[in-house]
Formats: sequence, structure tokens, C-alpha cells
Amino acid sequence: MAKRTNILNNIDWVLLSIFLLLMLIGWVNIYGAVFDELHPSMFDTTQRYGKQLLWIGGALFLAFLILSLDSKVFTYSAYIIYGISLVMLFTTIFVAREVNGARSWLEIGSFKIQPSEFAKFATSLALAKYLSTLKNLKANTGSLFELGYQVSRIFTGKAVFRLQYIDWKTQVAPMAIILVPMILILGQKDTGSMLVYLAFIFVWYRAGFSGSILLIGFYLMVLSVLTLMVDADSVISAVCTISLVLYAAYIKNTLGALALIAGILIYYVLYFIFGWNAAITNYLFIALTGVFLIANFTAELMWKKFEKNFVLFSLLGSLLFIGSIQFLFDNVLQPHQKDRILVLFGKKEDIHGVGYQAHVAKIAIGSGGLTGNGLLEGIITKGNFVPEQGTDYIFCTVGEEWGFLGSTVVICLYLALILRIIFRAERQRSNFTRIYGYCVASILFIHFMINIGMVIGLAPVIGIPLPFLSYGGSSLWAFTILLFLFVKFDSQRLEVLES
Repeated sequence: MAKRTNILNNIDWVLLSIFLLLMLIGWVNIYGAVFDELHPSMFDTTQRYGKQLLWIGGALFLAFLILSLDSKVFTYSAYIIYGISLVMLFTTIFVAREVNGARSWLEIGSFKIQPSEFAKFATSLALAKYLSTLKNLKANTGSLFELGYQVSRIFTGKAVFRLQYIDWKTQVAPMAIILVPMILILGQKDTGSMLVYLAFIFVWYRAGFSGSILLIGFYLMVLSVLTLMVDADSVISAVCTISLVLYAAYIKNTLGALALIAGILIYYVLYFIFGWNAAITNYLFIALTGVFLIANFTAELMWKKFEKNFVLFSLLGSLLFIGSIQFLFDNVLQPHQKDRILVLFGKKEDIHGVGYQAHVAKIAIGSGGLTGNGLLEGIITKGNFVPEQGTDYIFCTVGEEWGFLGSTVVICLYLALILRIIFRAERQRSNFTRIYGYCVASILFIHFMINIGMVIGLAPVIGIPLPFLSYGGSSLWAFTILLFLFVKFDSQRLEVLES
């Protein structure tokens, strides 16, 4: 065991410096976003910028506290922390007040806390703890190259799909660790926070699982976008057509292939010439697929022929997924969330309603030009035209007051933070620390991409904070804990952490 030294001796000062810079930039921009001429002091704790300074002080205390403790305190108690976070998430569903359609905040007197923010580092700890205990778990190396190789094999027809029996220990259990908090957060109707948990798919892949996870994830993302951008019936028609044509080209039975092509042609004749409803004709497509599945399988040989009929299985899975996306859109999302998605995909124009925030945000960023208008000089910002500009839309202030150059500096700081975490994670002797590092990097990356994409109109408005910049104690403290747990683990990388 390596000899313990001062807690500041082995920490990564690059990560610490970026962390401090981002908090400072956030504080200054919150001051610019919500400035009140009657309260000009940045230290006025009756205003948001003064309160943010208190949150920053609390974050620094939390960082110091984490660095003061032994790493094993967190590795040994990972499941306990995770369990506590689930209890808090569950409690929030029933006792929290509804704010903007969601029940996300627990209130104790004047103090408020958002459990979904803290559940991110709790889930990261539990996932890292569990995955690090699996035997023969080898991390993917050269991840992008391996992924590209798999894609090339699929498109050249050389890929071999083999059925692997479900492994509860290596597949279902890690998925459950991720899905349980997602379901509880969905119960709070906080869709934005729930989507952040999709970041863990990168961790899962990096931990050594098949690259098909990322390929399937990308495919499902495309299906989701097309379903919401076009409509479910049209996407079903396209997926069925492509899948069945591929299947016809794959099977060796010429008569069967011709029958399948004939079925596809009949579908389009009914749809285009006779004007049959797409929903009705899609049932014909699904029935046709079912007939071919039944024809190719017997009860005892079904799974043995999975490889041959991979296209048909994929088709059935795609149909179920498209249906679930449409169901969630129709029955789970709040009306304002639906409208935001419709505005994003150009299916609805409402710059005076739900599209107002995104519209004005782009005007604010564009008005900053190359160098910006200067602190407290942004016309859109001073006029309070952008709702929630101190929280979810803080990047608007950066763009308007500091311009393209200032925005570029902020983006580069985030990229440097994420890449630095990945770089340090790769140096770890402990599987636990490496996996946890990738959890941190993935969560920060998703927040960064969605928040800035939302502000510039490339992502739907789903309301998640920009790490270390947005106003708020819960998010700042949760991100601080998330980051500094990794900083602490990394500072003891010369020791073999027992997990």
C-alpha cells in the first residue's frame, strides 16, 4: 500500500483548474443574466448571483470533504448510496409539489433538493461497483476502430449474427441498475433528467460489451427521430419494406423471394392506387412478416435459426420500438413537451408560444457577433426576453455578452474537461475507477450536448442544466460530487482499490 500524503499532492490540477474556471464563468454570467439595478453587488445574497456564490462555497467544501476521505468509503458504500438515492426518487413522486408539470423537488422548509441530480453519481458508483466485480471483463480498446469494423462488415454482408443467450449477470443486472432510476424519474415526469441516463450506454460499451450496443442505440435513435419527425405509420412502412427486401435477397428459395416481393408490391398498390389507410395496410405488412417467420421456424428449431432470420427478428423489434415511441409521445409526454418536439422538427410553428424560448435564444446568441456586447450590455439579456436564462439558458448570456470567441472558450473548456477525464480514466489500475471515470465523462458530455444543442435549436427544449454554469445548488453540488469522486479515486491510482 502506497504511503498516504497530503490530500492535495496527487490530485489532477488540470481538472481542478477547469472546474474552478467553469464555476467562475457561470457566476459572472448568472450576474449578467439576472442583473438587478437595485441590487448591483455580485455578493448580494438576496439575488441569484449572490446565492450562487454561496452554492459555489458549498461546492468547494464538498470537494474538500471528498478529497479528505478515503476512497474506500465510497467504493464500499456504493450500493448503500445507490439505495438511498432510489428511496429519495421514489419519495419525490408522492410528496413533491408539481412545478412546470414535473414533481422533481423535495422541500424541507425553505431548503429544496432535486434527488434526480444526485442519483446520477449514485448510479455511477453502483454501476462501476457492479461491473468491476465481473470476472473476465475486458475493456474495449480502439473502440472507434472496432465499431467502424463492425459497421463495415454489416454493410458488406460479411457480418455474422449469432444468438447469445441472455446473461443475467453481465447484461440484465447492469441494465437494471440504469433502468430503475430512469423509471422513477419518469414517474416524476422529468423527461430531461431521465434522458441523461442514456449516457451509460457508452460506459457499458467501454466496459467490454459488444459494439453492437452502440449500433443498436444509434439505430433506435434514428427510428425515434423519424417516428416523431414524420409519423409512425410511414416509418413502419419504410422499415418493413427495407427489411423484407433484404430478406428476399438473402433467402435461397426463389419462389419464396418472389412471393415476398409480390406481397410488397401489393401493399403499395393498395396504399397508393386505392388510397388505403396506411395503418390498415401496415397490418398486412406485419402479417406478412409473421407468415414468413412461422414458415421458417418450428418451435424447437426457432432459436437455432436466429442467425438466418436476423432481419425478421430485427424487423419485429423495430415495430415494437416504433409503437412504444408513439405511445410515449401520445400518453406520457406533457402537452408542452410534445409541442417543443413538434416545433423542433418543423411540424409546428409557434414563436410566440412553446417555440418562443428557442427563437429568442438564437437571436440572443446571434446578436453577440464575434466578440460580444460586453458584460451587462446584451440587449436581449437586459430585456429579460429569454425565460430561465440564468439556469437552462445560461449559454445565451455567454453568446450575447461574450460572442463567438467567448462561446468557443466555454466549449473548449468542456471538451478539455471531458477529454481529460477520459485520459485519466485510461491510466487507472482499478476497473472500478476506470468505469466510474467513463460514467462521469458520459454524463457531462450528454448534459453539454443537449443543453447547448437546445439553446441553438438543434435539440428539443427538455430543461437540463449546463454543468457548473447554470444557477442552482442541487445541480452544482451533484456535479461537484460526481467529478471530485473521480478526482479522489484518481489521486489514489497507485493503490489497488478493493471493490
